Amino acid sequence: MTPYFQNHWVTLYCGDALGILSQLNKVDLCLTEPASWENPLWYELARKISTRMGLITHPAGLKKSVQLVGNDLVDVIAARNLTKSREGALGKTNWIAAVLIGEGFPKGPNSFDFEQLEELPDFPEPKPIECMRGLIGRLCNPNDVVLDPFAGSGTVLVAARDLQFHSIGIESSEESCDLIRRRLGWKPSMQ
Repeated sequence: MTPYFQNHWVTLYCGDALGILSQLNKVDLCLTEPASWENPLWYELARKISTRMGLITHPAGLKKSVQLVGNDLVDVIAARNLTKSREGALGKTNWIAAVLIGEGFPKGPNSFDFEQLEELPDFPEPKPIECMRGLIGRLCNPNDVVLDPFAGSGTVLVAARDLQFHSIGIESSEESCDLIRRRLGWKPSMQ
């Protein structure tokens, strides 16, 4: 299994999440927005290698997240965007939630506010970097390794790097992997 991109903080794999998850070693936190609610196999694989998990969702997806994790549910953290709201299935909302699974989460509040200061990448459903920094800061212990098996535009990986946590990302689209590399500061001369 060869990384698509790797630097001191981030290892990124381009390929099928199920195949790559089955080959990874233990991680401390899996923080992701699931790409598939219908196929729970990814959840089972990630659960085996993750001490703790946070499934990122908007209010409309909260029910699906809770159904997916069932009795594994430990808690929910809500993050409120003070600067922007988005149109969703329930109308305008400025909340993002993380459904928590596992044990050993640091103690802290179950909600936090953030201000979206940076522009979002040109990508379907991108998450605000400020929110991901807040979630990682709240859910990680020192020296944790963060996994995002559906990396998308790489916001979890960028936020983990910004907070000096090592991270592993998996993304099936090479175009998305190129976007992630650029967001992490890769330049063609680095090959």
